[in-house]
Amino acid sequence: MPLTLRMLRSGSSGNAALVAGADGTVVLIDAGIGPRVLAGELAAAGLAVRDLAGAVFTHGHSDHLRGGTLALLAREGVPIYMNAGTWRVAEKRMSAREAAQARTTWRPFEAGTAFEVLGLQLAACPVPHGEPGPDNAAGDPVCFTLSDGTDTLGYATDLGHVPPEVEGHLRSARLLVLEANHDPEMLRHSPRPPHVRAWIASDAGHLRNDQAAGLLARLFGGQDGVGVVLAHLSEQCNTHGLARAAAREALDGICEAEVGVAQRHHPTAPWELRSGRVTASKSHPWEALVGVGG
Repeated sequence: MPLTLRMLRSGSSGNAALVAGADGTVVLIDAGIGPRVLAGELAAAGLAVRDLAGAVFTHGHSDHLRGGTLALLAREGVPIYMNAGTWRVAEKRMSAREAAQARTTWRPFEAGTAFEVLGLQLAACPVPHGEPGPDNAAGDPVCFTLSDGTDTLGYATDLGHVPPEVEGHLRSARLLVLEANHDPEMLRHSPRPPHVRAWIASDAGHLRNDQAAGLLARLFGGQDGVGVVLAHLSEQCNTHGLARAAAREALDGICEAEVGVAQRHHPTAPWELRSGRVTASKSHPWEALVGVGG
């Protein structure tokens, strides 16, 4: 079976994704959607919350980590993987009783040290997002690579710029979820307060379309069968057309690539990665692609 990705939601209103390994292991990446929404999406896919092999978290902003959803995962006994900085944020989102229960399922990891979730190998790399220091509401943000031993998927949704370490970390991915948050002109003319616009555009904010496109060209140039899911698009400061056009312009003529855009309010069809080649599924039911109870 292929390494399979399904984006459940992507945007400032909430982020969550499912990754299934070749043996049917299903991992949740981020839980920025409400507990009922998550349970409903899993049920529609033929899964229960307790079927998740683990939930891994990129950082602590509320569109990636909701306290009620984290509490649900803990009640169902789902192992929760996040670093210590993000855990400090997570504790504040739950009641004392919920936090105590969640602590029993918390599996801390450190950036630069690989860890495994039932056959899936994960590695995290720090990314620049939010304000530095222990009081950063983002915690200690990271991006991920996930591998089944044959194929590798990358996941990087919140970063203000792309340091060399992040680019190197993502280089092994043949399928990449990558932030393409905003168009500079749309951001400049948006109704958002000046300080918010300044933060979004900063090196600790969010990626522009052209920054994402440039990274894709550097990562995928000369390769065939790769794929990218553009994610975390701003509702006010971007469009699917602008983000996709920037990526296509950067990739056309230098590689063979599938380019898709994650949706803000509903799931996308699964993406499959098998033996180094990506397929954007059009109609496969998710339950046919993953094993329940892994």
